Amino acid sequence: MLARTIFFLIATLTFIAPLSAQGRGRSAKVVKDGVSCNEFAQPLKQVFGQSVGVEQCLIISEETVFNINGKKFRRVEIRLSGGVEGWASREKGSRSIYFSDGPDFVLTQSGLAGPRAHGVGKYEAATGHGLTIFYPEDARNWNGKLFISAHGAGSYGAVGALVPRDPNAKFNPLADVNRYVGLMIDKGYASRTPCVPPTARVATLRSFWKTARSSTTTISVLTPA
Repeated sequence: MLARTIFFLIATLTFIAPLSAQGRGRSAKVVKDGVSCNEFAQPLKQVFGQSVGVEQCLIISEETVFNINGKKFRRVEIRLSGGVEGWASREKGSRSIYFSDGPDFVLTQSGLAGPRAHGVGKYEAATGHGLTIFYPEDARNWNGKLFISAHGAGSYGAVGALVPRDPNAKFNPLADVNRYVGLMIDKGYASRTPCVPPTARVATLRSFWKTARSSTTTISVLTPA
C-alpha cells in the first residue's frame, strides 16, 4: 500500500494537478490497450482552438525489476497524447528549426531574438511518446527522493531492458544506456524518464507561411486569423 502511494505521488508530481478524465482523448489517436491514468493530468486549455495539455494518459505495462541489492522496484510504462504550446523563430540561424516552450532561453541563446511564431505542437501515445516510472515496491527501500530525467532537444528512445549491474564490482559501465535509471534505483531513488521518439509532431502556428522540420518536429504555419 505504501509503495502504491509512492506511485501516486510520482504521478501527481509528473502532471502537477489531478483532474477528471471527462473531455479528454477527443482529438488524440486513442490507444485502447492499457489502463487510464487521466486523473493525474492537468486541466486542458485552448490555444488557437487547439487543446494544450495531456489528452490521454495510459498505463500500458507494469513489471517488477530489481536494483543492484536485489530490492524490488515497480516499473510502469506510460504513454501520453496531447498538445504543447510553444514558439518557432521566424529568423534563419542555429536552432531556427526548433519549436520550444522556452523561447527566451532556447532561441535567444542562439542569437534568435527577432520575430517568432506562436503555436501548438502535438505528441501521440500511438507513436511511443510517454514516461517510464520506477518506484520501490517496499517503501522502506525508498530514499524519499525522485530522480527526473530532463532531456535536451533531440529524440530519445525508451529506457529499454536494464543493463545488469554487479554489486561486487568497483564500477559498472554503460549506465547511460538506460538513461542512468539503473544507477538511480540502485541508490534508492524513484525515477521518472520521458520517451521522445523520432516521429513527427505537428504544430499549427499563427503569423506566416512556413514549414520547418527537425528530428522530432514538423511545424506547419498558418496566416493570422
